[in-house]
Amino acid sequence: MGGSARAVSKYTPIFHRLGYDTTVVPSTIKHFYLTPESSHRDVADGIRASLASSSQELVVIPHMLSNGGCMSWYAIQQHLVHAGVHFTVPAMIFDSAPHSTYGFHKYHASINTSLDAIVDSWKVESPVMRALLGGALRLGWMSVAARWALVGAPDPFQRNFANLIERDAAIPKLFLYSHGDHVVPSAEVEGSIAAATALGTTLEMVNFGTSVHVSHFAHAPETYEAAIVSFLAKHVEEYM
Repeated sequence: MGGSARAVSKYTPIFHRLGYDTTVVPSTIKHFYLTPESSHRDVADGIRASLASSSQELVVIPHMLSNGGCMSWYAIQQHLVHAGVHFTVPAMIFDSAPHSTYGFHKYHASINTSLDAIVDSWKVESPVMRALLGGALRLGWMSVAARWALVGAPDPFQRNFANLIERDAAIPKLFLYSHGDHVVPSAEVEGSIAAATALGTTLEMVNFGTSVHVSHFAHAPETYEAAIVSFLAKHVEEYM
């Protein structure tokens, strides 16, 4: 979950090798402005339709890439709950996420550093284009903060933390992150890890060192897959 379909699909072989079915859920910037109720209903409907021909209980293992993946899973989860679908979530996997409780308004790391890291990832060389793109990102950041502040609702980062870290504290979690990530800095992920630990969550973590945002699999594919396989063997086997 999270990012373009092409970017997300490269992770599916990890789960296919374990015998799991997968659903790829792309996300875009627009989802930062949409409510969970108006996001990914088609994905939830597709999952419900697949259950019609199966007598097995639905077991979901969300593998969430960045904050967009967290937002996607929460939206799908809400659709399934409201539709009365019975399902179990025995484990969660976070890649380069989530932010800690501070949300858009307060931020451990420099917002400018994080937004500049996004521009860097686009490999734009022209100073003029970099300035234009950086300005657009800053306006977008402010517009997301304003969108949720105006309706008095938690912003997406706060919603991710409240639901996936606090509410779902009983679900075991694997955090895959790095000190080299300047988009979702390690301080943010480690803030979520500390909060989950304080809540008694069973968790594991792997710090991939210098790898950049959502590039940990490309940086160290064997380590990445081994961490997932080991984690799921401990927490999911009884459901399969």
